[in-house]
Amino acid sequence: MKKLVLAFATILFVSLLPADDAQARRITAPADISHILTGFSAKETCSCVFAVGQTDTYCKAFGQQAGFEAIAITIDHSGKKVTATYSPPTGTSVTRSATAATGAGCELDAY
Repeated sequence: MKKLVLAFATILFVSLLPADDAQARRITAPADISHILTGFSAKETCSCVFAVGQTDTYCKAFGQQAGFEAIAITIDHSGKKVTATYSPPTGTSVTRSATAATGAGCELDAY
C-alpha cells in the first residue's frame, strides 16, 4: 500500500512540473504591467496599420497608452512588423513586437 501511495504521489508531482522552459517562465515570473502595456501597444498599432490600413501617425497615437508615454513605437512596413519599447527613467527597458500574418491579423511575440 505504501508503494502505491508513493507511486501516485510521484506521478502527481511530475504531472505538475512545467512541460518546457517557456511554461516555467510563465509560472514563475508573471508579466508586469510594463510587459503587458508594451505588448498591447505593439499589437494594437500593428492591427491599426496592417489590418485596418490607417496612417502611421494615427496608429502610433492609437497604440500609445496613457501614463506610458515613454513607449516608443516603430513601424516597419517592409517587414510588416511593429516594435514598441518602454524605457522607464529607472529600471530595465521592455521591447515587444507584433508581426502582421497573412489572413491572421497581427501576432504578438512571446516574451
